[in-house]
Amino acid sequence: VLAIFGLVIAAVLKQYPQSITPVLLQIPLAILIGVVAHRAGRNIALPSVAALVVMYLTVIFGDIPLVHGFNQVLAAQPIAAWVVGLLVYAYIASVIPVWVLLQPRDYINALQLLSGLAVLLAGVAVASLIGGAPSGDEVRPPVELVAPVVDWQPEGAPPLIPVLFITIACGACSGFHCLVGSGTTSKQIERETDARPVGYGSMLTEGFLATLVIAACAAGIGLGISRSEHHSYNRISISPTEVEGARYIILGDRNLRFSETEAKNDSVPEAERRRYAMSTTEAWEEDAQVQANSLPITLRLNDGTISWQSLERASNDPELARTDYVVQGRLAFQSQYLSWSAAGGLASTVGAFVNGSANFIAALGIPLSWATALMAVMVASFAATTMDTACRLQRYVIQELAWTFLPRHERASCRRCAYDLSAHIGDDEREAQREVTCPECGAAHPAHEVYHHDRDASYASASWFNPFKWLSTIHGATLFAVVTAFALAMLPQTWDVFGAAGPWAWLQSTWTNGGRGALILWPLFGATNQLLAGFAFLVIGAWL
Repeated sequence: VLAIFGLVIAAVLKQYPQSITPVLLQIPLAILIGVVAHRAGRNIALPSVAALVVMYLTVIFGDIPLVHGFNQVLAAQPIAAWVVGLLVYAYIASVIPVWVLLQPRDYINALQLLSGLAVLLAGVAVASLIGGAPSGDEVRPPVELVAPVVDWQPEGAPPLIPVLFITIACGACSGFHCLVGSGTTSKQIERETDARPVGYGSMLTEGFLATLVIAACAAGIGLGISRSEHHSYNRISISPTEVEGARYIILGDRNLRFSETEAKNDSVPEAERRRYAMSTTEAWEEDAQVQANSLPITLRLNDGTISWQSLERASNDPELARTDYVVQGRLAFQSQYLSWSAAGGLASTVGAFVNGSANFIAALGIPLSWATALMAVMVASFAATTMDTACRLQRYVIQELAWTFLPRHERASCRRCAYDLSAHIGDDEREAQREVTCPECGAAHPAHEVYHHDRDASYASASWFNPFKWLSTIHGATLFAVVTAFALAMLPQTWDVFGAAGPWAWLQSTWTNGGRGALILWPLFGATNQLLAGFAFLVIGAWL
């Protein structure tokens, strides 16, 4: 979890550099909220409103010229560098008291989520009623379901069963949620009766968020996404003689290799034209002439999915190598999900939600750049809170396992006041199960109940050469969790250490392309998550 969420955060921040400064500023803001609420003991209402306002201001002004260069420099760093920095953050957040950073950051991120969901829901309602945000003088594009309702055989995809049940990371049956609930949530609620509204309410909120995610990925991206031509598409040029000084391109799937002659002669197979939203050359030229004055040109034919870009005729135009354009409708969905492997990439999965949600929010009149930054910050922030919480949970698990390998020392003490009863109980009383009365507080306990494991004595008696003694400490367990996560993240794609390039070049390549090693084991997370949930149900059922 640590390694994969480090990769997720790094991918989001690199893909959306405007979110870097807002995400970083949340750390000192959370510390300030924690100090005000915990140390000063003041009312949390006013600091909460102030924190929410500051967060949205950082989103709006997080990419102004003053910090734009800073964002670009950090976005240019390799994934491995980001993973290292994020693991250092997770280490610090896990060893300091929970009220300093983890708790206040989770709190302000919860405020951001609830307010963001409210804005997103309003955007969905407005876009559904009157359409998405218009581009220039154009009319509002209508909202439509651009994703297929059911695609039983996507190209390159494994069978739906059992892949569905071993890839869902969260949901109605999630072992990781059980770890979070028992490891951190249970220690922060004020009373036991708060467990139901907190736990069940969180699941309802997550389900509501999941519904909006589906809406963003299935309909929101149809309102328009920006793409780069050389990244996803193969260009087919057409030069209408009626339009002076311009030429037009049809954007087809990059795997299609139709030549200009084939396109002009209308020899593209009809099935492929339908699949990739192509039409006849005559229709291309006719609609291109009508909309020649607007850039980029988005044609709205019967299927409403063809996108055009007007370019200068000069063959040495640098834009010919990389053309940024906007696609809408079904072509937008196809550009985001070109294949099963492409859809599984972080850029596609995260980008679909961020871009689709931003399109809905932009329907409210909010600038698209602000909406995109807001959604990117929300994704990165919640991935960061999951990362530091997972690090703290892993520390708990490592410490508990390490204690089982240390020498055991029993101690007899009162359960109420912890008074040492060793001098007041003997073997006869213990074997006879007689009650022992504490001389300090007067509490009576059966003799066998006053004995418990003395961790302090176990730790003191263990040798310093015993590695479990180090792992039983806070810093030792956290360091072990962080180091193993880094080792997993840096697993190289090739082990050709002494190949033609040599060890040094191999190390450089591993650092440049590293940080993605967690993807090797990530497919197992869904299965282990469901297995852990099953064990949790067994334990709870046996306890009840």
